[in-house]
Amino acid sequence: DSPSHTISFDPPLRGVVVQINAYRAPTSFRSTLLLAAIAALAVFAILALMILFRSAGRRRLAELRLRNETAFRRSMEESLTVGLRAKDHSGRILYVNSAFANLVGWEVSELVGRMPPMPYWDPERLSETEERHRQLQAGGAVSQSFETRFRHRDGHTIEVQVFEAPLIDDQGRHIGWMGS
Repeated sequence: DSPSHTISFDPPLRGVVVQINAYRAPTSFRSTLLLAAIAALAVFAILALMILFRSAGRRRLAELRLRNETAFRRSMEESLTVGLRAKDHSGRILYVNSAFANLVGWEVSELVGRMPPMPYWDPERLSETEERHRQLQAGGAVSQSFETRFRHRDGHTIEVQVFEAPLIDDQGRHIGWMGS
């Protein structure tokens, strides 16, 4: 009993039709329930967007603070005249600052990741230096200080006082050594 209309698509699509049928409007309660559900979903979406926006703002602020702190620490490390070197338990160099690289005449990129023997170790004291490394590994997380000699890349020797301290990660584990 409701009105309908048919549209034929012949040609180009033979036998294809679209039929449009009217339907009765839903009751007042169903309309209200549908509108309430749509409104609730819209409010939920707006609240979710506000929470995400606020969270993103806090995250951006935290990242900015972290970048600033990292840049500040890096500038402090790079302004030192004391050479710094971090290594893991196997002796692989994890980090050197520019003062250390300048001291031994090697580029930072040439030193980081390197395994013993190091290019700056004095060949005349190689066995002594390797023995000191073995003792350092066997001694546990105890700071040590010693005098030794490094050889600059150009061949001249440098008398140095080295202080080795345990390198501790954020979990409190001893992961290597920090030397200065």
